[in-house]
Amino acid sequence: MLIDEALDYIDEAAEGIPSGVPSGLTQLDELSNGLQNGELIIIAARPAMGKSVLATTIQKNAAHMGWPS
Repeated sequence: MLIDEALDYIDEAAEGIPSGVPSGLTQLDELSNGLQNGELIIIAARPAMGKSVLATTIQKNAAHMGWPS
C-alpha cells in the first residue's frame, strides 16, 4: 500500500540508504539522497575545473554498485 511504501522510504532515509541512484560520493548522497528519476542535474564551473571527471566518477561509481548507465 502507499503508506507502507512511504514508511519504507522514511526508514531507508533514516538509515542513510539513498532512495535514488547513489553517486558513490558520500557527502553528495547525504545531501541529495541519491540521483532521482526526472531530475535535471547541472554541473557548472569554469573550464578545466573537473566537470567531466565528476560526471565520469559518478557514472563509474553507480555502475560498480549495479546501476545501469
